[in-house]
Amino acid sequence: REGAAAVLRLETALAAVHLSRTEQRDPETVYNKCTVDKLVALCKGAVDWPRYLELVGKPQPTFVNIDSPPALAAASRILADTDPSVMRSYLRWHCARSCAPHLSTAF
Repeated sequence: REGAAAVLRLETALAAVHLSRTEQRDPETVYNKCTVDKLVALCKGAVDWPRYLELVGKPQPTFVNIDSPPALAAASRILADTDPSVMRSYLRWHCARSCAPHLSTAF
């Protein structure tokens, strides 16, 4: 129960810093082209972006588009400040949720 409450607090904090649905529909708002170096600086080491891009098959893009640089920076800070036990609960929840459709009807 405590883990579920912590996950909900984390999800709420992440949602609070992201664009609203209306803002997400504005092409001017969500088009923010930047270099990978700028992306790395924006996230202050919270994500190893060069390694991630390599793993997804885009090892050296010239530019990337960030729909909301302030939201990404804030989310990076939130995740960096989150207790590892909460992160484990958060990741377990998302793993279980993504696998749920593939379970038999007994579940």
